[in-house]
Amino acid sequence: MALGTALALCRSLAAVPGPAPAPAPPARTVTLLYTGSTDGAVWACPSCSGTPQGGLARRATLIHRQRQQTPDLLLVDAGDLLSARARLSGDRRVLAIYRLLAYDAINVGDQEFVHGLDFVRSEIAASGMPFVSACLHDSASGALLFPPYVVREAGGVRVGILGVVDALAFMGLPAAAHRGVKVSSVAVALASWLEPLRAACDVLVVLSNLGGQGDIDLAEEVPGIQVIIGAHAGGPRREPQQVGSTLLCRPGHGGEYVGRLQLQLDAAGKVTGWAHELLPVAESLPADSSVAALVRDLPLWATGSQKEVLPSFQTGRLHAPSDLCAECHRPAAAAWARSAHAAAFGVLPPEAQGNLGCLPCHATGWARGGYVDAERTPTLQNVGCTACHAVPRKHLSWPSRAPVARVAEATCRECHTPEYTPGFDFQQHWARIRH
Repeated sequence: MALGTALALCRSLAAVPGPAPAPAPPARTVTLLYTGSTDGAVWACPSCSGTPQGGLARRATLIHRQRQQTPDLLLVDAGDLLSARARLSGDRRVLAIYRLLAYDAINVGDQEFVHGLDFVRSEIAASGMPFVSACLHDSASGALLFPPYVVREAGGVRVGILGVVDALAFMGLPAAAHRGVKVSSVAVALASWLEPLRAACDVLVVLSNLGGQGDIDLAEEVPGIQVIIGAHAGGPRREPQQVGSTLLCRPGHGGEYVGRLQLQLDAAGKVTGWAHELLPVAESLPADSSVAALVRDLPLWATGSQKEVLPSFQTGRLHAPSDLCAECHRPAAAAWARSAHAAAFGVLPPEAQGNLGCLPCHATGWARGGYVDAERTPTLQNVGCTACHAVPRKHLSWPSRAPVARVAEATCRECHTPEYTPGFDFQQHWARIRH
């Protein structure tokens, strides 16, 4: 073949177009509608300041409208749906309403245990509703009380939804309420369940009953969670707080708001943007007739309200019962149990046990996110481990990331003043409680 002919043939072949590249998969969106910390508030609070917001019949109307607007949204709840004050008839109606609203996932908070473990087994776990918790176990068998997570699909996106709570959340409940329950740390729970869940979903959502600081700790320590929806403590977040690549959302107490979060994902499943609204459950919303029929005969006193929340323990510093410390620090806890600190509350005469001047030095964490009163926080009476040791809240689940410093002499002298402990000698007193 002549050289010229060969060159012409090559040019001709080069001009033939190859196969067209496959079109890139379209970007996708997924919408989450979220609630939490309902606190048994069937009705809007009639005596709260401003315009009353909330009420489950109005919430139902709002949810129905959102579903009409976005048919494939996911509806989730971060927990504490029942009243903190164990209002049985109202709490049963709350469960019936949640069933009617067809939630896609509901985290189990501490307040779900206000009626005890038998109620949890018979009326919550057996309800057929999608309750989840990766942290709650039967203390005798070690078995999980609920599935740790669920995977739902919406808008072509697989969403993994996992529930967490920690032992600190139960501090405001009587011990009998959660007898028979073992609460594993969040770190232990996630070590067991996070990787299989990541493999099964495109977007990872954690429903959290850890409170505000606990949510921040979780986002800092566990990268790759796209969304944390929080309950248990704190007011509503008007806009998500971003910690690393994680969005922290919270609807606040009493069912006054429903949150709506829409995530945009690229072809690879990476979140590239989001849009958020905190929707008020406004007085102008009509009551849903089906929910209204369920609660028509229910008086206000038989239900929870926005006012009936447990005191918040969610600060940066941990105030916890010494029994909790003993799980890992047995010798130190045993030394504490033999000390006068372990009986510091009992030495107060009855008339002084509510004295605001005595409590800072005879109870653990008074006015600092700890002891409140004998009814709600009996395990924080006396001078426990965390009264003296400044324990970061993160130490509860990630102890190696948040070590505890030794107690300094200045800390002891805050209570052992010349007025109350004349002649206080730090070295001499430390020898009595050394651990």
